[in-house]
Amino acid sequence: MNSNGDKFKEVVKNIGPVDGLSTKKLIEVSRNLFRLVPAEEQGSACNKFYHHDYEHSSTCKSCQRMMLLYYLGRCMEKLADEDKLPQFKEAGLSHTRIRDRTYGYIKIGSQLIFSIDRHLNAWKNEARMQIIIQTWVFDLQI
Repeated sequence: MNSNGDKFKEVVKNIGPVDGLSTKKLIEVSRNLFRLVPAEEQGSACNKFYHHDYEHSSTCKSCQRMMLLYYLGRCMEKLADEDKLPQFKEAGLSHTRIRDRTYGYIKIGSQLIFSIDRHLNAWKNEARMQIIIQTWVFDLQI
């Protein structure tokens, strides 16, 4: 295995139970994954993603991207719950939406810039549903 794969494996292996993670730990995990996961590229999606799977994900680029998005979403949600990321809460985002709907992300320095599709009115009036694309920037200050 390459050294990035080994480092990735160690990061994920040492995370522990997700619900008990502190904000500081979620930021640390997100930063570590940000450093190790390459910028998004087109490719096939893997259906084996599991947020504690360090064996498979250490060699699967698709699962590595999902891992980054999973923990980034958890981190953003936790910061929003602590009123440190009010725009996240105001927009009605959740860690699941970040994980499942994020695409086209790029890395510039310590910033992760990503797009997410939002489905306005999807639950209220499906006939009037509108899909809008939002672009978000999250600075991991590495």
